[in-house]
Amino acid sequence: MKRIITLIVLLSFFVGCGDKYPTKKDKLELAYKAIVLKDKDARKEMNKIDKKNSERYDEALTKIRENSSYKLSKKEKQAFDYVIMRDHCDRELSNFDRGYKDGVKVPPLDEIIAQNGNPVSFEFRLFRGKDGQYFDILENMEPFNGIAVKRNSNCGIEEIWKYKDGKKDEKIEIREYGWDGDVEKITYYKDNLPYMIKYYESYPNKVNGIKIILERYPNGQTKKMYTAPNTYLKGEISYFNKSGGLIKKEKLK
Repeated sequence: MKRIITLIVLLSFFVGCGDKYPTKKDKLELAYKAIVLKDKDARKEMNKIDKKNSERYDEALTKIRENSSYKLSKKEKQAFDYVIMRDHCDRELSNFDRGYKDGVKVPPLDEIIAQNGNPVSFEFRLFRGKDGQYFDILENMEPFNGIAVKRNSNCGIEEIWKYKDGKKDEKIEIREYGWDGDVEKITYYKDNLPYMIKYYESYPNKVNGIKIILERYPNGQTKKMYTAPNTYLKGEISYFNKSGGLIKKEKLK
């Protein structure tokens, strides 16, 4: 009886290797941990299923080339998903510097597998089509709808956009960096117009100025703006006419 149980357990393991990560999210998480985060356990898991899935992928690709109407089996679809996730992680990792500043920095895992409207990684989740439209590799390559965080080669946030039908729709945040890699300016947007700007000193990288648009004219021109040297000292409010000319300034007490 014990032999039968042991055999069943072993068979379920080997047969289920390709199905141990049934969803695209599971496959992407495994690939990201193994390739990008260099997780040893994930790498071992990946090695177990890599050869079989690669073989299925190559065989299925040959069948498609021979017969364009060929329909993939369930296992072949899983192999395709796996290879796509693996290759995508491997390719996008090259966008991040190796050994720059404090070593290689990459987006957090939560940003890679995020769903339900949470911000996702631009590099590791979106795929650009020929017409400039972006598709989500985790959502059956559907045009992306949601918020994506784009990072620079040192993993600093570069821009955050809201996408609609695969196209940039609403600007949320833009960051600018100095030659040393430290952030110098962050601009926050509302309705695609700047509403708050923060300036930073390169060292010790603290806020060195702030601007907040308090009110705009119907044409988008700034009507009232708050400025301050930092976040803990009181600043002043400036009033402008419809042409952008300064009317007056009021210092806050």
